[in-house]
Amino acid sequence: MSGQDFTLPALNPFLKLHKSADSAGEPVWSLHNPASNAYFKIAWAEFECLARFSRVKTASELKALVETETTLRIDLSEIAALVGFLIENGLTALGGKSVPFKDKKEPLWKKALHGYLYFTVPLFEPEAFLKKTLPFVRPLMSKAFIASMMTLLVVGMLLTLQRADEFVHSFASLFSFDGVILGLIVLGFVKIVHEFAHAYTAIKYGIPVPHMGVAVIVMYPVLYTETTGGWQLSSRRERFHIGIAGITAELCLAALFLILWNIMPAGSAAQSLCFTVVTVSLVGSLLINLNPLMRFDGYYMLGDLLGIENMQQRACNFARWKIRKILFALADEPPEYLAPKTEKFLTWFGLTLLVYRFFLFVGISLLVYHLFFKPLGLILMLVELVWFIGLPVLSELKIWAERRAEIFKMPRAKIIMAALVTLLVLLGLPLQRTVYIPAVLHSAQYSAIFPYAASHIDEILVSEGQTVHQGDTLLRLSSFELDKKIAVARQKVDKLEMLKLRMRTNPALLKEKFAALDMELETARTSLTSLLRQKDDLVVLAPFDGVIRDMSPEIRAGRYVRKNDLLLRIVGQKDVQVSGYVDEADLGRITRDNEAIFIPDATPYEEIPLRISELSKMDADILPWPELSSLHNGPLASEYDREQARIVPLGSIYDIKLVPLEGITDLSIVQTGQVRVKGQLTSPLLRFISKLGGLVVREIGLN
Repeated sequence: MSGQDFTLPALNPFLKLHKSADSAGEPVWSLHNPASNAYFKIAWAEFECLARFSRVKTASELKALVETETTLRIDLSEIAALVGFLIENGLTALGGKSVPFKDKKEPLWKKALHGYLYFTVPLFEPEAFLKKTLPFVRPLMSKAFIASMMTLLVVGMLLTLQRADEFVHSFASLFSFDGVILGLIVLGFVKIVHEFAHAYTAIKYGIPVPHMGVAVIVMYPVLYTETTGGWQLSSRRERFHIGIAGITAELCLAALFLILWNIMPAGSAAQSLCFTVVTVSLVGSLLINLNPLMRFDGYYMLGDLLGIENMQQRACNFARWKIRKILFALADEPPEYLAPKTEKFLTWFGLTLLVYRFFLFVGISLLVYHLFFKPLGLILMLVELVWFIGLPVLSELKIWAERRAEIFKMPRAKIIMAALVTLLVLLGLPLQRTVYIPAVLHSAQYSAIFPYAASHIDEILVSEGQTVHQGDTLLRLSSFELDKKIAVARQKVDKLEMLKLRMRTNPALLKEKFAALDMELETARTSLTSLLRQKDDLVVLAPFDGVIRDMSPEIRAGRYVRKNDLLLRIVGQKDVQVSGYVDEADLGRITRDNEAIFIPDATPYEEIPLRISELSKMDADILPWPELSSLHNGPLASEYDREQARIVPLGSIYDIKLVPLEGITDLSIVQTGQVRVKGQLTSPLLRFISKLGGLVVREIGLN
C-alpha cells in the first residue's frame, strides 16, 4: 500500500449520482451538483468509492471496504486524488454546509482573452413555460408527425427538381441588401425554433432546462439551450433524441416552406421568404449542425451513437500518441485501452480533427483580420492564432523537450531531426537570386475606358480596329441617375441663392446666418460643378492617337452598362513598355537599369529582354491592370473599392516600369506575363521575415 492514511471529508449532501450508458464498454456515472448545475463524469472505481464515503472515516477504511465488497484493487494515492478533485470543485461539505468552489485567480489579461473568445449571456429561465406548453407541442414530437414531414420534404424536393433552374437562380437574391436583411431575420427565427426543439425534448425526458441564451464565440453570436442535464440519462437513445431535435425541427421547417415555395407566385415576396427559410434550414442543418468536427449537435449525436463520452478530447489524445509513434517510433502505451475498432476510429477522428481545426482557426483569424480596423484586426488575428494553434503546438513541443533523451535514442527521430536541421539551413542560406514580378506588356500609350457611372449607351461612333485621333468622340452616354442628382443639386443651389437674397433685406438675420449660408451655398455649387463634370465625361473622347481594341460585342447602342463594365481600350502605336508590381520584400534587391526578361503567359518559351527604367518608392494604392488582379484570376491579391470604383491591392506592392532592349513594332493586345530579374542574394527565411515585418509595420501604422 502506497501513500499515507488520512481522514475523509464529508460529501456535499445534495450530490446526485446517475448511471450513464456504457462508454466504449466501460461503465460510467454522472455526478451532479445541483447548487452549481455542474456535471462530472466518473468511472467505476470513483463511483464505488463515493458510494461508500458515508460508511467510513479514513482512506484506509474506504480502501478496505471497496476491496472487500468489489473486485477492485485501489491505492491510497488514488483516493487522495479523488478527494482533491472533490475539494477543488466544491463537492465536499464542512459543518453541514458545502464548501464553496473558489476559482483560481486568473490574470486580468487572461480573463479578457476568455471573454473575447467565448462568453455566454443567459436570457431567461424557460422551464416553467416549457412544462406548461409541452402538452400542446408533444403531438409535433411524435414519430407519425416527423415521418409525415420527412415524406413532405421528399415530395417538395421532387417538385423542385422540375423547377431546378428557377430555384438555383434564386440564390443570387440572397446577396442583395434586402436578401441579407431577410436572411438574418430568418436565421434568427430558424435558430429559435431549433433551440426550443432541444428544450422541449429535454423536458419530455425529465431533464431540467435552467436557462436559454446567447453564446458569443469569437465575436459571433449563437443561441444555446442549457441541456447538460442530459448526461444523467442512462439511455443513449434518449440523449440522441435531444441532440437531433433541433436538426429535425429545421428539416420540418424546410419541408413545409419548400412545398409553399412551389405554390407561391413566381417572383413574389412570399416565395422569396419561403426560399430563404428553406436555404437557411437545410444549410444550417446539413453543413453546420451535423458536422461532427465541431461541437454542435452532430458531434454529440455521433458520441451517443457510438457510446463514446468526451470524444474530441480522447480523440486528440490518441492523435498525439499516434503522431509521436510515427515520428519517433516511441513505444508508448495508448492513452487508454479500448477495442481495436474504437481505438482506430478515435485515432483517425483525432488526426482529422487536428487538420480541420488548423484550417478552421486560420480561416477565422483571416476573417477577423479583414473585418476589423487597423491595427485591431492584426492584433485579434494574432491572438487567435496563438491561442488556438500556437499554444497547443507549444504544449506538445514541451512534452517532446521533456522526453528529448528518450526521443534521441530512436534512429527514426535522429533521421527526422537531421532532415529538419538540413531544411532550416537551406532556408537560411542566401541562395535565392531571381526576383519574380507579375507584369503586363503593353503600349506606352494605353487606356481602358470605363463609364463614370451606371449609364445608357446613346451612340457608338467607333468600331474594333479603327484608328482614332486625340479628341475624337468615341461614345455618347447618358445617366438617368446622374441627371436626377444634377436636378436635385440645381434645386438646392437655387433655393440657397433665393434665401441669400431674402436675408439681405433682413439686417437681423444677415449678421447671424449670412456667413453660414454663404459656406453652404459654396458647398452646393461645388457639388453641382462636380456632377456637371461627370456628365461631360459621359461623352467619351480619345485621349491620344491610337487603335480601338477589345470592344465587346455586347457593348451596343441602347444598352445599359454598369460603372465597372469595360467599354473598350485604346492602344497607341508608338512605344512599348512593361508595367510590373514588385513585392515590398524584394524592392531592395533590385535597382534601376537592372536587366530583366519578360516571359508572356501565352507563349512561355518566348523571352523578351528588358531594362528597368522606373522604380517607384511609394507603394501603389490602385491597380490599373485588371488582368493582374485576383478578382480576375490574376496573381496580385486585391479587392474592388466600390466607392472609388477602382481595384485596390491588398498588400504593399511597388510600381516598376521596364523598356524592351529590342524593338517591338506589332502589339495589338495587352499581354500578361512574368518578369525575371537577377537581384541581390537572399534566403527564403529572411524574405519571409521581411514580408512579415513589413505587414506588421504597415498594419500598426508606422509606415
